[in-house]
Amino acid sequence: MTENERFKEMIKFLIDSKRVRNQQQFTEEIRSDKATVSEIKTGKRKIPNNMFDKIEKVYPEICTDWLLTGKGEMLKEPDESSAFSINKSGEGAPYYNVDFMCGFDLIENDQTILPEYHIKFPKYKEATVWVNVSGNSMYPLISHGDIVALRKIDDWWEKILYGEVYAVVTEDFRTIKKIRKSSKGSDYLRFVPENVSEFDEQDVRIDSISIVYKVLGCAKIM
Repeated sequence: MTENERFKEMIKFLIDSKRVRNQQQFTEEIRSDKATVSEIKTGKRKIPNNMFDKIEKVYPEICTDWLLTGKGEMLKEPDESSAFSINKSGEGAPYYNVDFMCGFDLIENDQTILPEYHIKFPKYKEATVWVNVSGNSMYPLISHGDIVALRKIDDWWEKILYGEVYAVVTEDFRTIKKIRKSSKGSDYLRFVPENVSEFDEQDVRIDSISIVYKVLGCAKIM
């Protein structure tokens, strides 16, 4: 099997396993373009070196050594330290079947609500809670229907790292965005979407923000 054939086989696996919906989503997630992916699949060009790094980052289960050389298997051996598991025994962080953008206040304000189950994921062991995401403002970094691991930040105004992704609760809304400094001054923060073609940046007053969570990462539950 050639490198190009392995590339084609990898995309087929990602689609068949519902890791991506289609080739277009794969192309967007690795920040490539339709022509490049098509040319690799048809054998018209080799896989660019920087694409291996992108694939390894977005799809860590894929063995890029296999993709490059054909040695070994497509999927990496399971690593217990990074294993994602769902349980009802209380191991890990609680998962609530609510959207952060609408309904999250239920678990914030009513401590009698029980989680649907717990998620154990050593990679995000600092998570306070897992919840759903709706909307596409952070696509392809975070997609509609993903679940996200959130860590609540106390004294967040002293700990914000500009350029990182946060889940923010304000007086009027809840949103997940990258946070940057605002040109309006120190009383504001700039909320920046990943999907800039469909969503605008927004300046938000700091005194309207009540709670901030660091977005540790996301996952899909089939």
